[in-house]
Amino acid sequence: MQAAVDLIHSGLPAAGRPRRRRSTSWILLAAALVSLLALLPLAFIIWIAVQTGWETVSALIFRPRVGDLLINTILLVALAVP
Repeated sequence: MQAAVDLIHSGLPAAGRPRRRRSTSWILLAAALVSLLALLPLAFIIWIAVQTGWETVSALIFRPRVGDLLINTILLVALAVP
């Protein structure tokens, strides 16, 4: 009888009983951390743009070469992705 009591208190699932779902909070925490790390480059670009000023940023963004690169990127995505 003592062995049955030990099995109950050991936390192991008994045969025929469904297992309890494990807590997924650590997975959510890891996903949030990865998401924040993925957003770091965007935050850096925004930070530098704010420090530089609108006139310099607009002069760098709205120029012909950036438009050419944007068109090439859109065409590449449209033609390569089915």
